[in-house]
Amino acid sequence: MRTRILDADRTALAADEADYTVNRGTKPNLIYVAQLDEEKGAYASTYTLMWKNTTDAGSFTNLAATGQINWAATTNLGNGTAVTARSCTGAGASGSTWQNGEEVEGAATCDSINLADEYYTEVHFAINVAGAFEGHTYDFQVWENTGGTALVAAAAASLIVTSDQPSVVLNTADAYAFGTDTTPTLEFTGTDASDSDIRYNIQIDTADFTGTYSLKYADLWFTKTGDPTDNLTLEIRTSSFTGSVVATANVLAATSVTSNQFNRFTFSSAVTLNAATKYYFVLTRSGARDTSNYIAWRGATGAYAHGGKSTKISAVWSAEDTTLDFNFILYDSSLVALLTQNGTIDISNSLYGGTGTGEALGQSFTAPGFIINKFSGTDLGFDNTTDVGVDTDPFDSGDKCDYDVQVGDALTTGTYYWRVRGMDPSPGSGTYGAWTATRSFTIETTPPETKFYITHQ
Repeated sequence: MRTRILDADRTALAADEADYTVNRGTKPNLIYVAQLDEEKGAYASTYTLMWKNTTDAGSFTNLAATGQINWAATTNLGNGTAVTARSCTGAGASGSTWQNGEEVEGAATCDSINLADEYYTEVHFAINVAGAFEGHTYDFQVWENTGGTALVAAAAASLIVTSDQPSVVLNTADAYAFGTDTTPTLEFTGTDASDSDIRYNIQIDTADFTGTYSLKYADLWFTKTGDPTDNLTLEIRTSSFTGSVVATANVLAATSVTSNQFNRFTFSSAVTLNAATKYYFVLTRSGARDTSNYIAWRGATGAYAHGGKSTKISAVWSAEDTTLDFNFILYDSSLVALLTQNGTIDISNSLYGGTGTGEALGQSFTAPGFIINKFSGTDLGFDNTTDVGVDTDPFDSGDKCDYDVQVGDALTTGTYYWRVRGMDPSPGSGTYGAWTATRSFTIETTPPETKFYITHQ
């Protein structure tokens, strides 16, 4: 059996057995072709097209009126009409000729087909992929109903649905003056090529989003028992252990650690951090394990030996309790605090290594960000201005939306910059697209000067 994928107008979209990548919004209707070879005499049967979501490890199911893959309501196929032009290019065996096949439209099972001896017959199935999940691959199977057998192709054509991220444009004019309105409304419109719903992320700041922060010192809180001989090294990376090393601080000998306070790591030169970007601390230790003399974290319920509970001091740098604190302060070259974190380790970003020498512990942190960084899926303030009160998050593609700065985030006098990006949530791509170009607006909370004029009569 050979397979091929055609456009709704019968144009071949790929070679035999070749996968095809489709945008479900711009090309929802397709034709799936199966070329059958009968080599053992005339055979009458019916055939069914089945599909499965391979990405999610789904199982084969019949083509139906609804679903991720369903029969196409509109194509130029006519049910039972003979194929007039061969779509698959595979030639028959020696002595074979081409026999016109039959077509099927709008049904899971085709009409009965009488396959002649040693003839090739094509069965055309009209399919619609408008409900397919973005970023997923779909495989097909032709089922021979009379014999109850799946016809297997050595390399069948698959459909790969593109993963599109929405594009967003800002509707509120650049340099817009809101006067004394400290909770302004900013308008924007997002469009998704696959017509998926859209979720938004808006950022507002007094800087234009090109700002960076200069890190020079990192203070980490330690306690210690005895006089350990460990050497501690602090790295900043772009992502856990596999990310690129942004910078490495000086080695800190455990013998020089002062217990129950912050201890300083120093970078030889200032480290540039991008605003609102997630980075990772990776703290490594070296030297022989010593369960009598060790560095401990400050924990909400006590000291944790090498990151493990004090009763499990052999578990060096293992985070076994969410009450484990990982407290630090970041400074610039002038010892101005950039970021302070006092809280438990983020278990969702676990970077904890094994045992023995060279163990490591990690913690994510985000460089100082923006005064407003809101998401329509979780934060208040987002509205659909096209379908007011009807369509809510995630919003319809193409509808104008807005964000109202909330009272608790009221702005003050000055110039602000803003930008927006969109995401089509599952079953869409689930990832954000590009940021819009940055625009600005102004707030003036000082009442305008009032002038009085006296005229003489």
